[in-house]
Amino acid sequence: MTKHIELLKNYSAKRILDVGTGRGEFLKVIEEGFSEYNELVGIDIKDTGFELAREGLKNSEKVQLLVMNSDEMTFEDNSFDAVCISNSLHHLPVDTNTLNEMKRVLKPDGLLIINEMYCDNQTKEQMGHVTIHHYMGMIDTLTGIVHRTTYMKNDIIKLAENNGLDILATEENIDDRKDFKVKEELDMLTAAVDRSLERIKDRPEYRTMRLVAKDVKEKLLKDGIQGATQLLLVCKLV
Repeated sequence: MTKHIELLKNYSAKRILDVGTGRGEFLKVIEEGFSEYNELVGIDIKDTGFELAREGLKNSEKVQLLVMNSDEMTFEDNSFDAVCISNSLHHLPVDTNTLNEMKRVLKPDGLLIINEMYCDNQTKEQMGHVTIHHYMGMIDTLTGIVHRTTYMKNDIIKLAENNGLDILATEENIDDRKDFKVKEELDMLTAAVDRSLERIKDRPEYRTMRLVAKDVKEKLLKDGIQGATQLLLVCKLV
């Protein structure tokens, strides 16, 4: 995410919150972009990804990872210079309070940063990523986990604007890989599709989803896979 990092270098933030940290992919972007930060706090509803999130951090002594519901944060108002959320909006329920909470804990002159993959205007290789992502979302939904389909690009922009955010800058991250059909990766992904299917083997939807899984694997093997484009928005409160 070199372009994302370079964009964030134009701004400064001392105390930063990352919402929906998961395995910590965006923590590395924050570290590189806001290199002069003093404290970085990552929160998630569960800590299953925290061990991976800590790996590769350059300043782990400045990073704190907490289990917390983003709809009901325990931080005080106006606590952070920057609040970030990356590839997590589509994991939140439609009636989420998370964006309101992010605005509440952000200082009046702070930065609210949204990074989100989108599903339109992608190459056929990128659609491999979108397709498997949406398939996994269908499986999660059947098992009671919130995982909606990914947004279209303009919908991400509208979401920010409709939540009282002024967009200062945008950047897009495009996966620059050249080989879209690495056998080891495709083997791993098709195996992941099969494992996910096993999660619903006792449900009535299993037969239909088995056909969907077959189509997903066939597309991956035919077209390969490339990461979907991710849109970064740097915003301020209106």
